[in-house]
Amino acid sequence: MTTLVERIDGIKNLRDIHGQDVNWDHSDYMMGIYDGLEIAIAAMEGREPVTKNKEGEI
Repeated sequence: MTTLVERIDGIKNLRDIHGQDVNWDHSDYMMGIYDGLEIAIAAMEGREPVTKNKEGEI
């Protein structure tokens, strides 16, 4: 069984993959996936999310 920290690290890895150029900026859908992963991680870490949404809206 994986620990909570390992699970969060896995989500961070997915976010980082989606955060690379050509992934997140390919479409609004892909940017939404990145932003959603970032919001989930930020909520678990107790911090404000840093999203890629160009309008700054969540």
